Amino acid sequence: MLAQAKKRLADVQKTYPKAQLYGEKEMGGTTFLYLLLDSPEVYGLPVNPTIPLSLTLWKDVIRPVGGIAVGGAAAAVVIGVFANLLRGNYRSGGDSEDPVDSKKGGNK
Repeated sequence: MLAQAKKRLADVQKTYPKAQLYGEKEMGGTTFLYLLLDSPEVYGLPVNPTIPLSLTLWKDVIRPVGGIAVGGAAAAVVIGVFANLLRGNYRSGGDSEDPVDSKKGGNK
């Protein structure tokens, strides 16, 4: 696709000498290529665009920490389930010390 865009640029530059490709090298290469007939400022585009700090922080810091937190929560749930399985069914025991006797309607 890039080769096709460069070929088209060469054809267009015969009529519009200021024509250029936008998006090939800007910000490390974007997913879109624009064939501009003039400089980017004419179209309201930044000449040297940069990635905002907030996006960099999100991609490089916050998302990985969030993934670790979700993984930790999942591990805690799994550990809790296994701990309860190892203890056995502690609720079915007949020797419970229930402070309320439902047959008598009050305390034992």
